[in-house]
Amino acid sequence: MDTEGLLQCTGRDGETRQFKYKCIPEQFSQSYSYHVYAIPPLDSGEFFELTVEDMENDALKITMMENHKIPEYSATGIPDALIPHIAKTFQKAVVSSSNGVRAGEFRTPDATKVWDRLVTNGMATKDEETDSYECSA
Repeated sequence: MDTEGLLQCTGRDGETRQFKYKCIPEQFSQSYSYHVYAIPPLDSGEFFELTVEDMENDALKITMMENHKIPEYSATGIPDALIPHIAKTFQKAVVSSSNGVRAGEFRTPDATKVWDRLVTNGMATKDEETDSYECSA
């Protein structure tokens, strides 16, 4: 598994940008946090963050996705590039949380927009019954 690399992302404005990512395995769980940094890195050290949890059913579930309201990470296409990259890297499907269908889960409206874009671009599918999305490896 690659722990660092570069992502090519296309933003809402149609511009392609390159970002650097680091994959950080969580010490006491089956989770991995991806930190995505602008090139050059922001002086503040802030980053886009996405965490996946390795599920028992050969899938990774996104448990957190956050741009921290940083303009350099907003509308830049980071999750659109990162989610398929994670699926390919682990050779596992990446799935979303449901939107309240399963107890203890929720999906934000912004996350739903990300997943809907992936569906529109043929990179993910939506299961209407479980109200969840999947990006296959």
